[in-house]
Amino acid sequence: MQFRDKKNYAIFNDIIKKRSNNQSCGNYCLDPCMLVMNISEGCNLTCPYCFAKAGKYSHEKPLWMTEDVAYRSTEIAIHDYPNIANIKLFGGEPFMNVRAIRGVVRAVEESGRKITVGCVTNMTIYSPVLVDLIRRVNMRITFSVDGPQEIHDNSRRYTNGRGSFAVIERNVSKYREQGINPRAVECVYTPLHYQSGLSMEELVDCLAQHFCVEQVILTPMRGRFTSSQRLQEQEFANIVRNETQKLFRHCVTSHDPVKLGCIHDAMRILFAPNDSHLWCGLGQDMITVAADGAVYPCYTLLSNREQWRMADSIDDLNQTNVPRHIVEKLTGASPLLTRQCDSCVLRTVCRGCPGGSVATDGEYTGVSPVSCAYAIGAVEGLIEGWRDRLSAVA
Repeated sequence: MQFRDKKNYAIFNDIIKKRSNNQSCGNYCLDPCMLVMNISEGCNLTCPYCFAKAGKYSHEKPLWMTEDVAYRSTEIAIHDYPNIANIKLFGGEPFMNVRAIRGVVRAVEESGRKITVGCVTNMTIYSPVLVDLIRRVNMRITFSVDGPQEIHDNSRRYTNGRGSFAVIERNVSKYREQGINPRAVECVYTPLHYQSGLSMEELVDCLAQHFCVEQVILTPMRGRFTSSQRLQEQEFANIVRNETQKLFRHCVTSHDPVKLGCIHDAMRILFAPNDSHLWCGLGQDMITVAADGAVYPCYTLLSNREQWRMADSIDDLNQTNVPRHIVEKLTGASPLLTRQCDSCVLRTVCRGCPGGSVATDGEYTGVSPVSCAYAIGAVEGLIEGWRDRLSAVA
């Protein structure tokens, strides 16, 4: 992919030249700083675009991590990997498994380490027990809302078809009454948003104002297009690129902390020292413990367990015994090694999601029409925002 405006190339190339780059792709190093505890492989909602297949991944029935597995896995990971600074509770719906949360919290408390614990929840569950556990580790809560009620309830529904927006709204208020302030909203931008006349920027404003959060994390939907819907997929990718470009351009010139937060990850990709040209650090910077205690590179790969199991438990995990075929996959996940990326202007800075591609399309690659459109729209929007600011000063 290329920039539409040739004036953006000079700025982009200048940024790239000044970066600290190490174009190494092939060295494998198991040194995680992020531990994902996938404690709930089941969910009470049935979102149609869910990569985890209603939270159950490859299972016919839900699977819940036991308190002992949660405690032992967290304890061993913290001990064996001293660079772990973040633990994310994930699912399915993690608030459905209070026992496992209790195990993780106990292990973190006993470690004496300063570790940030976060949780991604659909916010449909409230209980005093959860309030206590959240407080004990000052858990950072991110909850999922797709926008105004009429759009949200179209996708995020209970198994009986009832929407979840009103429940989420009520539970956010109840947690805040207990002094717990969810900090971020995660939202999936779908064709329905665009068809309803809701731009990305309007969506960010809507969620930030309605729920009074510090951050809105916006992700475009991918993976629901079949092989016969490639034209529709490309049309949506074009929409995503245009919407992202406009959003990021306005974010750069905004004084709103939420808007500025939207561009944080893109800024880091452009300006942070680049010690790797892999799409993602899955299986190296990050590992996931599944509900049964087995270890995988990422939760996005849990629907393909036999192919991606790194170890049967955290006790058995070490760099020397990670299966060779997994190491080769992880170290080969780079736009520099992918022919489809040869002509893309972002190939030296791109951070795609190969695990997400496995979950949605069955292919291990960071290349996706929608995701690529989002990435280039974000960078071009950033550059155009800086040009706007310079023009205003001149």
